[in-house]
Amino acid sequence: MAINKTPLLPGQSPAFAAGAGLPFNAKAASTASTLSSNYSNPFESILMVFAVLLLVNHLGRPFEHILIGMRIPAVLCVLGAIVTVASCLSAFKTTPGKMLALWLIWMVLILPLSYWRGGSLSYVAYFVAFWVVLYMIIACAPKSFGQLKLLYLVIAIAAPANILIAGRFDNQIRFDMEGTFGNADDAAILAGFAIPFWLFLTSRWPMFLRVLFALSGTIFLLRVIIMTATRSMLISLFCMFLIWFWRTSVLYKISGIMITAVASIALITTAPQSVRDRLATTFEAFTTDRLRAADDEASGSAIMRRELLMDGLKTTLKYPIWGVGPGQFTSYRWSALSTSDSPKAGIKTHNTYVQVAVESGIPALLFYLAWVWTTYRAIARVRKAAASKATPGLELGFEMASYLELALVFFAVTALFMTMETHPYMFIMAGAAVAVERLTQAELGRFKDAQRTVPSRISLAPSTAGLR
Repeated sequence: MAINKTPLLPGQSPAFAAGAGLPFNAKAASTASTLSSNYSNPFESILMVFAVLLLVNHLGRPFEHILIGMRIPAVLCVLGAIVTVASCLSAFKTTPGKMLALWLIWMVLILPLSYWRGGSLSYVAYFVAFWVVLYMIIACAPKSFGQLKLLYLVIAIAAPANILIAGRFDNQIRFDMEGTFGNADDAAILAGFAIPFWLFLTSRWPMFLRVLFALSGTIFLLRVIIMTATRSMLISLFCMFLIWFWRTSVLYKISGIMITAVASIALITTAPQSVRDRLATTFEAFTTDRLRAADDEASGSAIMRRELLMDGLKTTLKYPIWGVGPGQFTSYRWSALSTSDSPKAGIKTHNTYVQVAVESGIPALLFYLAWVWTTYRAIARVRKAAASKATPGLELGFEMASYLELALVFFAVTALFMTMETHPYMFIMAGAAVAVERLTQAELGRFKDAQRTVPSRISLAPSTAGLR
């Protein structure tokens, strides 16, 4: 995807550029309107409460450790669905919302052609109640940058908290998790997704605390990823680091290279031999002969992933328009692709894009890709519109979009190696992108109104302090 090359915040001056030229009352009004709570009725407050609860539920998973068996997550999602029907339909008026709606509508239309109609119906109902509702609430609940910042903080805290509470090491000394995020791959994705939000959490702290907590938190999450021995994470983290490296200042580039090199060497060299052996097969997934010569768990896993991918691609070519049915590839693979000589396990393709195509057809894949792309474009528009950082609100919006872009890059690359179409990450990012764009446009409107009021004292020229 094309990248909008406006420098990222770390390493930049915190000066508010044109905002410094605003009259005191206009600047204060701008700050108050964008950073403080501004709900016009109690119902909007309820939306924000649900947004926080759903993020805590989907990322932190507290009800897997307390109040077990109370079905509280399902109740929350049902109540959230009722709330969103009443007030969040505007989320589908945006371009990301329209693409998501087209994907959902297509899945509904192909239900009669599913390999197992009952299973697909349950899948689509679950998809709406859990994930579409999550997107709608995240997109519509924040009424100010302050509320959206709160959601970022919940993400930054909930994911590491889940890792700390549910994390454990299995018999192979490989980091794993208990509960819904029940394997090492899920733990790695959760940790990687949290890194940009953790960096955002510490971005406005004093320098000493920022370095201390950002570095320690990031190293902890990287340690988790390394100890899961999830090979695709190395590629995803590298791509995310490249975007950060391209955006940031020279000083931060040098610091980033040094810290990353030292941390990577330390983390990998201190990992158990079984973990290092597994990571060594990262780029060997398509060299089948070499993998078959190695009789170990890591090589067997790589062979299995290649076989799953090929089965997914072949089945997509067999059913290119409507697929085998939403959520039905595992059932189809187990029953239709198995033979007496070669039984097939009911496992997903380990590729989000292929998974969408094989289950719902190539049209669904196009809608999904358009959804990811329009989400990125919304983030890019915010970065461009808020690049002047003329008010505290615009500066905060620029930060939020920048870190959200890092998370999206991480997701888009990881999706090549993991099946995540029904994980919360993309729905959270799409909702946050819609919210930050809406808030940025409103802030720009207020700023332009103030500019017309006192044109002689306002400049939209961006600050060059600390920028390349």
